[in-house]
Amino acid sequence: MSVDSEDGVGISRQNSSVPPLMVVENGCGSPCLDFRQVSSELSELAKDADLIILEGMGRALHTNYNARFTCECLKLAMIKNQRLAEQLVNGVIYDCVCRYERAGK
Repeated sequence: MSVDSEDGVGISRQNSSVPPLMVVENGCGSPCLDFRQVSSELSELAKDADLIILEGMGRALHTNYNARFTCECLKLAMIKNQRLAEQLVNGVIYDCVCRYERAGK
């Protein structure tokens, strides 16, 4: 399979050492994400992950802002609550958070 980039240069996935990017359902019904209760599919696929991206206020802030992972993690969210904005980032409502964390041990 070939993927064309914006500059028109073709990238061959067959010879690439870049692992595929995967989006997997988490098995949770709420906007928050409790890693103790994820789907078995997510659990199995995440064993060898290099990066976790948590997007949204529920997943990235409410339940996992201080969570540490054994792989790199990117937490992205817009804060839609003034109290939470003040408490987490000394900010104001609608501030955005982009928090990169190196892998923990």
